Amino acid sequence: MTESNNNHKVIFSELEPGIFYFKNLFSPSECAQMIEHGEEISYQQVPITGSGRTNALVWSGIHASDVRNNQRIILDSTGFSREFSEIIFKRMANHLPPNLEFRWKALPEEVNRADVCSTLEKAREWKLCSVSDKFRLYKYEKNQHFLKHFDGTNKRILSMMNDGKTIQAQYLEQSFLTVLIYLNNVEEGGETQFFDAKSKQETFQLKPEMGSAVVFCHEMLHQGNDVLAGVKYLLRTDICYMKKKDVIEKSAVTLKMYNDPSHIKLWNQDASNQKKNRKTCKKTPMKATPPRSYDPLPSGQYIVGDWQVIYHPSCQLYTD
Repeated sequence: MTESNNNHKVIFSELEPGIFYFKNLFSPSECAQMIEHGEEISYQQVPITGSGRTNALVWSGIHASDVRNNQRIILDSTGFSREFSEIIFKRMANHLPPNLEFRWKALPEEVNRADVCSTLEKAREWKLCSVSDKFRLYKYEKNQHFLKHFDGTNKRILSMMNDGKTIQAQYLEQSFLTVLIYLNNVEEGGETQFFDAKSKQETFQLKPEMGSAVVFCHEMLHQGNDVLAGVKYLLRTDICYMKKKDVIEKSAVTLKMYNDPSHIKLWNQDASNQKKNRKTCKKTPMKATPPRSYDPLPSGQYIVGDWQVIYHPSCQLYTD
């Protein structure tokens, strides 16, 4: 399927159940902008402690640095990442599954039974909502790689405020699909290699192609092969789905966020509501309509929580 987009064509295909490929998702100028942004910030070697937990990357006796030796930058809900997350979602949304029912075909049954999609009914409760604004920019130089691993899951809570003091409803936004966008053509090596879920044998690999993207379930075993010549630049983000929470979490952290204007969003407010809310939320940034990615949300004023990493005990090789 081909889609016109800013003078270049986005070509979509489903390679296997739960693995989606987008050719020409980014233009060459957008790839260059992303690479330049990362170089201006300066890449750092990925820490081997795995999010503060000793050797959390690997739970099978292999040292983390043997699995991953690339460089990384994390852009956590910055203006730059928010802008590009909207662009990516706009170009991908029509081709992505509207709910999580697809996981029952893409993943082993035991994986679905162990998580939030334990039944088809529960899987259908989750609605496609966004591309995460938590970006990871990766840089691989010669002999750098990221061996067999599963990808991490991130979640955050959006709390709908009733009168500025009480929580009326909460919505859980959670990542389920990895997005890898290749920002340049690699001279040699650097392929993304996939493995069979049961046998762990190699199935197929994708050669990095500037502007293309692959989207797949976090639980699919894969690796970034050694770069043999040249440099590989990659953007990692996630596809998120959303559902209304059955039980409201009235945590002190959530309520404390109300005093921080960076966490507060006003979406779908009409002029009269905006005028009224200015009296009680003078520091709150005003926004007439929500991002396209948040269509599942009703109108209202929201406290947007921070992203939290979810660790899956079933993963032998794990990273964010």
